[in-house]
Amino acid sequence: MTYWLDIGIDGFRVDAVPHIYEDEQLRDEPINPDSGVDSTNWNYLEHIYTKDQPETFELVTAGELTWT
Repeated sequence: MTYWLDIGIDGFRVDAVPHIYEDEQLRDEPINPDSGVDSTNWNYLEHIYTKDQPETFELVTAGELTWT
């Protein structure tokens, strides 16, 4: 994240946090057989490699502060 701040990014979208990390092998997402939607729809794929990676939870947990 330091890289982005160093080049002048003002902030990050909180709703995009689950997508901060992607699979290191850059594997393709598998098709979601239960989606029933067109291939251009986001839900057409199971986003197991580009969403909610373990590193995301480590980053968010490390960034939490307790205010007392």
